[in-house]
Amino acid sequence: MASNLEKMGIINKYLEDDYILLHLDARKEGVDIPDHLMGNPTVTLKVSYGFKGGMQVTEERVWAALTFGGRFRDCFIPMPAIWGATTASGANTIWPEDAPPEIVAQIIEELKPKQDTAKATPALTSAFSAPLAPKIGNKPSKTARPKRMGPKPTHLKRVK
Repeated sequence: MASNLEKMGIINKYLEDDYILLHLDARKEGVDIPDHLMGNPTVTLKVSYGFKGGMQVTEERVWAALTFGGRFRDCFIPMPAIWGATTASGANTIWPEDAPPEIVAQIIEELKPKQDTAKATPALTSAFSAPLAPKIGNKPSKTARPKRMGPKPTHLKRVK
């Protein structure tokens, strides 16, 4: 379980990039963002120290003056409401202890092992030529050759 101080450190580290996306649960106590976003468990706000409105990250909260509809609005997000952060370059962190149950369930579902694709989609697997379609055990056949498409050319001769 990450402390607010650890979360603040990661957010500040991520802010060294161009911007970050803060993922928050707007149902949590103390969240102050535009009314049309309140009550949503999966709000994402784009924040940066480089934005005109200003920003501050403390151990207790993130404050950012962000634009909505062309007008600046102060946004206050307590650390316990933040459940994830993503950098502009794609690095991300999720704090599952602060994530909404809907997000935790989605993550668990995505982590479950997938069915064997050869059994689940035999028509799709057989539609590819032999070198592209893996044999059981994910090893291609050493003797597999690509299937010839179209009629056999008659103007070519094999030379040994």
